[in-house]
Amino acid sequence: MHVCIIIFSNGDLDPWSGGGVLQSVSDTLVAIVIPDGAHHLDLRAATPDDPPDVIKARALEESYIQKWSSQPRGKEEAPGPN
Repeated sequence: MHVCIIIFSNGDLDPWSGGGVLQSVSDTLVAIVIPDGAHHLDLRAATPDDPPDVIKARALEESYIQKWSSQPRGKEEAPGPN
């Protein structure tokens, strides 16, 4: 069995977001759209100036990663709606 686990994060302020995956494809190929996010902002170190949407996206990304990494291989499920 081949399992792909990918989080596609796209900030609406990123000019590249229009070419990104904007809707989840499955429970393990998930899209997170960040209304106040810029290019890779959610992947950078946190700062006090981060928009609330970026903080929420990071928390959601972390919850997916924790959920998937705690499950036996091949049993990945999404932690909740995005």
